[in-house]
Amino acid sequence: MMNLSSNAKRAFTVQSYSGSLTIEGVQIVELKRHHDDGGSMTELGRLVNGSHEGLAGITVRQVNYSEVESGVIKAFQSVGADKGPG
Repeated sequence: MMNLSSNAKRAFTVQSYSGSLTIEGVQIVELKRHHDDGGSMTELGRLVNGSHEGLAGITVRQVNYSEVESGVIKAFQSVGADKGPG
């Protein structure tokens, strides 16, 4: 650890990050980031029976976050309620 002068010790405090705090009802979920030469994508969550107020008739199944390099085009997939992926 760094040695601080007496003046610095009076002016600053050191915060410990050693233990993990718990907040009732909050879960920490590890997110995996997938990289390719065009950017990256992180799946934030998969949903069951998710419906969006502004998208009548569409059931949301997955929420993603992506970063795309300039000049790259990415696409998304839409799956009908009575169909599988395709």
